[in-house]
Formats: sequence, structure tokens, C-alpha cells
Amino acid sequence: GPEGQTVLDTLFVKLKDPPKTVKIEGLPENVVPITRHTTATMCTLPNDDEISLSRDQVLVLPNFAMTDYSSQGRTRMNNVVDLNSCYTHQSYYTCLSRSASVGGTIIVQGFDPKVITGGASGYLRQEFRELELLDEITRLRYENALSESITGNRRNVIIRQFQEWKGTDYVPCDVHHSIRWNKQDPLEMLDVVTDTPWQLVKNNKYGKNQRSTLASKSNITGFVAADGSVPIGHTQKRKLDHDDTDKIPRKMIKISEDILGDLEGPEGFIWDSENYSCAYDSLLTILLSIWSKDPVKWKGDFKEMNKIMNVLATGFHRVKLNQGTLESTRNKIRHLLHQRMPGLFPYGQVGTSVNELAKQLLRSDNIIASAWQQCVECEDESNSHNDLQTCVIQCDYDRDCTTSVCLQKRFRERHPRRRCAQCDGEIDNIMRFDVIPKIIVFAVSDASIRVSKKISFHDDGSKVVFNLKGVVYFGDFHYTARVCTGGSVWFHDGMATGRGCTYEKKLSEFTDAELSTCNGKTMSLVFYAQ
Repeated sequence: GPEGQTVLDTLFVKLKDPPKTVKIEGLPENVVPITRHTTATMCTLPNDDEISLSRDQVLVLPNFAMTDYSSQGRTRMNNVVDLNSCYTHQSYYTCLSRSASVGGTIIVQGFDPKVITGGASGYLRQEFRELELLDEITRLRYENALSESITGNRRNVIIRQFQEWKGTDYVPCDVHHSIRWNKQDPLEMLDVVTDTPWQLVKNNKYGKNQRSTLASKSNITGFVAADGSVPIGHTQKRKLDHDDTDKIPRKMIKISEDILGDLEGPEGFIWDSENYSCAYDSLLTILLSIWSKDPVKWKGDFKEMNKIMNVLATGFHRVKLNQGTLESTRNKIRHLLHQRMPGLFPYGQVGTSVNELAKQLLRSDNIIASAWQQCVECEDESNSHNDLQTCVIQCDYDRDCTTSVCLQKRFRERHPRRRCAQCDGEIDNIMRFDVIPKIIVFAVSDASIRVSKKISFHDDGSKVVFNLKGVVYFGDFHYTARVCTGGSVWFHDGMATGRGCTYEKKLSEFTDAELSTCNGKTMSLVFYAQ
């Protein structure tokens, strides 16, 4: 090498079971040489300086791994699997079913058998039950025995009509005993679902006037409203949305900096030492602060997300009326999540992933955003089938940027490798909000990402603004949180501060980098709300 060190120049590899025999002069059969290649890359430093680096390397790996998702459709004679990090029985099945034989299956370490023996989750049981009803509806329709009142074209609509006809206690005779429902374990009437108007969009069929109209709906971040959605700019102002409901009166109090530190600040959750609860405490303290700003508004917004968030809002309301405690509300949420996914949300003195907790709590029954791939040349586009149904946005591959930039990259970012099948042009990955959520959370895995105090983008001419509401931090097997409210920042640690929060300083006095860490812990989640 350039410094006199020993380097690998050529690697000779013997091929195993190649599709055809390879014979290179001077080498044994099925032996091929792999030489060094020089790869150049441009590196951007924190001060925005750029330097060019080159690396000489033989392009081969001694071993490789792939996710359960990537392995689908493959069969291996020797299948080495690591089940320890698989969270669902579907993942177990996918990994193990790649094997051609039992003898060729190698499990590299221990795993939790409860994942495949602990019973189906509530979501999966509901799915199987609804499929049984759809099967019964199909059979009755084939036999011309279906009521004329069953007229729906969509799954939820047709099942609800069937339940109204037969009643919720009706169970088809062939349903397996493990998913049969009864009065003790009922199948509730499905919620009413109103379909969104939709239409097929054809690519490359726009005239010049139509193309210019479409272009005007975009903005510099790449956000494009989905067809069938209602533009924010055409709706009434937000403050009119709840004029027909009773507002909770608020007192406007001017607080000086001298006495601000002596106030109680936001309420928080007390840590449970028997069933470690710091993940719940930190996350729910931020959600409580958001809800407390306008309980009537956020009760409706939480309810629209999912049933568990509705239970959470109801619990907050009961606490306000002195009819319960914050800890009883937390424990009820924890119980519901444990019933559905006991592996992810365990009891006892073990940890819980705050990222998984946020994804499940902020999951929507509807698609929030859809992912597309669009050619920058011919504008041909296709759905990536990677729709977002949670308000949590992963920032797994982002480095040295702000959370605002992370969101802009999700709106539009150039694909590093893929080319257009139509014209060989470059491809952009695009995210489009079907429904703009009220809360956005960033799941951060790199300490170099800085926290933006405000995030904004334009939707059909209207500016949508999200303000920083809190940050969850992790370190030393413990979660803590900062709560941002009223322009001030408060620290919460259910183990140390208990019910209260400790005042730190005004949000304006923090730098973006300062908000990325807290008392030696690094951030895991960043919360924003409209």
C-alpha cells in the first residue's frame, strides 16, 4: 500500500454449484480471480467543506446477512437464522421456512418461544374473525341466500351490513374454536367507515395547461397533496372547527422569569419500580402536555387516531375530574398493548422500546402518507407500497442535519441507484400526506441530528406549522423527557422528579444541538404538534 503496508491485491474464489462450469486458463476449474477496485467518494464535513476520498478494496464479503423481508421467496440448503431479534411469529415463520430441510437449519443463539406459543395478538384475531365473516358472506352469496340489504363494495361496509342483518353474536359453523367469539369474548360491531372519493391518475397524459396546474400544487419541499384529499387552504380556519363545542375557559397569566422556576410546571408520571415504566412515563408526559393545551380539541384528535388513544384521552379527562390517577391511566394503556403484543410490551423489570410504543400509540386506522417513486425526466411514477400508517417518521439513515431537513428528505429525495424503466432517467422517492396528522414524531438513531424548534411546509398555498412539544432521551437503560410548553422547557424523570417537572430555561435559549442530548442521554423521539 502507499504506506508500505500489506494489502490484498487479488482474491481467488472457488465457486460452489455455479450454473455452468467456469474454466480460466492457468486456474483450477470453477476458480475465479477478484481484483482490487478503486472507489471514490465525496465526504461533507460538519462545516460544509467537502473532501474527496478513494478506497482500494476487493469487492467481496466473507459473509452476509439479510432481513426476513428480503429473504422471502428464497430457499436455502443451509439456512443460518438469528431469531433473537424477531418480534412476531410471522417473522419466525419467514426465517425458518427458507430452509430446505430441518438438518440444514442453524439457529445461531437462543430465542423467546413465547413469540410463537403465546397466542395470537388482538389485531390478528380480529383479522381472522373478519375473514371468517367474509368467507361466510361469499358462501351465502354463491348460494343466493344472502340478504338484499348486503350491498356494500368495501370490506368494512359489507361486514357491518352483515352484522346488522345477523347480529354480532352470529358465528359461522366452521370457525375454529381458537378464534370463535361469544359473550365473554365478543366481536364488536365494526365502526362506520366513510369512503374517500378517489380516481385513477394516468401518467404522461397531461396537456401543458394541466401540467402547469399540477406543478403549482407542489412546493420546494416536494409535498404534493393526494388526489381525493381536501386542501387545507379551502377549509375554514382551525379555531372555527370547534365553535359548536364548549370551550374550557383559560386564564391568561403573565409570568416573569424570576418566578417561573418556582412554578409546578407540567404534570408527569411516577415511575413504577416493579414493572419498569420509564418508556411510558416519558412519552405519555409529553402527550399529556399536548392534550392539556386544549382538552376538547385533542380529545377529538386522539379519538380519530385509534381506540387506545381514545382511552388515553378519556383517562386524562377522568384525572382532571379527580376520578382517577395518571398512573392508573398509564397502566390501562400498558395492559391494552400487552394484550395485543406481549413480546413488545412486557411486564416486570425489563425494558420497553419507546420507538415501538410511539408507533403503536400513534398508529392510524387509515393511511397517513403514501410513498411513490417518480422519474425526474418523464414523470412516470409508481407506488412503492410502503405506506405510512403511524405518525412516527424513522430517521435511520440521516446524519448531521436537523429534523426539519429529515422531513424535507421524506417529501422528495433522489434514489441513489434506481433508474426509470421507461427512459432510464433518475428516480425521486416522494412522500405524500393523504391526511396531514396533528402530531408528527421523529424516531432518531444518530446523535448528530439536531432538533428543529419549528417545522413548516406548504400545502396548496397554506402554510402548515408544527411546533416542538417534547423530546424523549435514552441512556443507562432509562428514559427521560423534556417537555416544551408556553415557550419554556421542563425536565421530567419519573424516577427522580416524580409527579412534577423541573424548569430548565426558555426554549429560545436552547441551541438545536443542546436539545439533542440531556444529562448524558441521547434523544430517541422528537415530538411536534400543530
